[in-house]
Amino acid sequence: MAEQSILGKNEILFIYAPLKNAAGTVVVANYFPVGCLTTNDLSKTIEMQDGTITKCNTSPDPIYGKKSYQITFEAVNIENEGTRASYEAISDAMDDAYENKTPIFWKQETTLADDSKKTIYGKAFLTELSKTAPVEGEVTFSGTLVGSGEISATDLNV
Repeated sequence: MAEQSILGKNEILFIYAPLKNAAGTVVVANYFPVGCLTTNDLSKTIEMQDGTITKCNTSPDPIYGKKSYQITFEAVNIENEGTRASYEAISDAMDDAYENKTPIFWKQETTLADDSKKTIYGKAFLTELSKTAPVEGEVTFSGTLVGSGEISATDLNV
């Protein structure tokens, strides 16, 4: 099989949260896509620590430290048949998570060339959410999820 690039439009970020109607009443709790994504980045980091100095090894190699990840996203704000617009839905999820002192569950779904799907899951803290409303143009928003624990091939929200 020939190599084929993966298009950004085939990778979608979802957040698990109660979806509310325009009146603020919960309609359903499930994974829902983060607006109409324009970008969606996943960044992993491993901190390095100094190795232990001993009498026999005064210049040890560094050792692995804490592993972490962060997801940033940008999206166009959308409405869906009377339910809360995507920014408001994510803002509600952020507020609910903060009030309950709990992380937010997320998944990232990638549609591959053969139409199969690869999905990864995690939990994170939504630490930043901002909205931009230009006078002429679409309302957009962006946010940052700071990971908690490992990224998994199985749903952590079970």
